[in-house]
Amino acid sequence: MDLVILAVFGILSGMMVLVQSPVNTALGRNVGSPVLASFISFLTGMVFLLALCIFTGTNMSISSDGIGSTPWWSYTGGICGAAIVLSFIILFSRVGAVNTVVLPLTGMLAMGAVIDQFGLFGSETYSVSALGVLGFILLAAGMVTVVTVPRHEKDGGKERIPNEDDGNSPIWYLFGIGVGVLMASQAAINGNLGIHLDSALHSALVSFVVGTAILFAACLWKRNLHDVVLVRENRVPWWMLTGGILGAAYIFFNAYLVPEIGTGTTVVLTITGQMIGSVIIDSFGLLGTVKKKTGALQIIGLALVFAGVVMVKMS
Repeated sequence: MDLVILAVFGILSGMMVLVQSPVNTALGRNVGSPVLASFISFLTGMVFLLALCIFTGTNMSISSDGIGSTPWWSYTGGICGAAIVLSFIILFSRVGAVNTVVLPLTGMLAMGAVIDQFGLFGSETYSVSALGVLGFILLAAGMVTVVTVPRHEKDGGKERIPNEDDGNSPIWYLFGIGVGVLMASQAAINGNLGIHLDSALHSALVSFVVGTAILFAACLWKRNLHDVVLVRENRVPWWMLTGGILGAAYIFFNAYLVPEIGTGTTVVLTITGQMIGSVIIDSFGLLGTVKKKTGALQIIGLALVFAGVVMVKMS
């Protein structure tokens, strides 16, 4: 396939995973619970992957040898995924689209370096080069620029003082970075599962099944599963139900692109899509979000983040 078309697919996949956050956040407001919204998202994603298996003629059975040789922790990717989707719903409503990209990205790359350095979760060991260190420095500088600019805005001539209920609080910055740490861990765990099952699609499907089961149990515990009827009673728009499909499509696109153009190029393209999409969503207040102006300094910060990612992936 033409390289330009593959690049477009990579950028679109990044936009898809970004759009998933405001979509699920809007659904959570309509059903009155981020946990229930996460369950609906995972359920639709699982159904989409099952349909994809049927459409592509993929054998959905998993060999007993594959299951027997798989360590127990390889099945926890779905638990991580459920926590990530729920966290993104909470994070997006607090910090907006741009910071929802930058903060987890920082944690994800940092944890990815730790996983590579020490070979965690059955991964191969890779040492961080000098170029990678420089990339992390640029990434940190870009993150600080992006997230601290809003804190220095003036409100009635007085400096705005953030608190834990404010999206500009350091608590939410740390929370966002922590989500990224969880994302890197999930990727390594699912990658290990894919190796043992000899199928990236099977790994994604197992992850969604486990995540759906965990969120179903959480809804039972909170006794709000019956609130799913609010989807019909509140006449929830169809696009609010696409969060799981967008997440599953992102996984599918990545599984297709990595063998074609490599992991590093795929990561850079998807992050490019996320950054472009985040600026558009914040600038125009799309998908029911609050309009937030993206200033010149934040654009510079995003450019530094992008340059840092490229250096880390080139190292």
